[in-house]
Amino acid sequence: MKRWRSILTLTALATLPMGAWQFAGAQPVEKTVQDIRALYSLIEQNVSRGEYRVQQKRFPYCAGVTDQNRTLWKDSTGISRKYVESGGSDDSAITSSYYLSSKGHIQFVLIEVGRVNGNSESLRVYFDSYGRIIRTLVNPQTSGTELWRFLKLDVNRAFNAPDGCLTR
Repeated sequence: MKRWRSILTLTALATLPMGAWQFAGAQPVEKTVQDIRALYSLIEQNVSRGEYRVQQKRFPYCAGVTDQNRTLWKDSTGISRKYVESGGSDDSAITSSYYLSSKGHIQFVLIEVGRVNGNSESLRVYFDSYGRIIRTLVNPQTSGTELWRFLKLDVNRAFNAPDGCLTR
């Protein structure tokens, strides 16, 4: 009996869109990504309307440090909703943007690197409400390995971290 149940379960999972079976019982990945895109738009609208309290930290240039500029937006209840850190040098710059749910959970991260020679790379990471990665997009189509090292999972800790030059 258990063997048939396993076969039926595998057959049912095989009929789902690619990737949707990863989190059986959760919303399909496409629906979740659409919800994240709507959240992104809402947060951007609220930022441009000035509906969030803004905090900023700026540190002097330091070779190898990519978070010299930090900006954190919090809603009226004190929940972090957007976090951006940026830095770099004359030959390359990086910006990491984080978008968080009304519960303060990271839902979307966009990491962008621009180089003086005109080349650029980006990494987009989508998270479900449990903090699991449900989709990643890398542009150009490379492994994006270098970009993953910039991903931070606690924006409040990242914002409040000391200047990277002082911790060397």
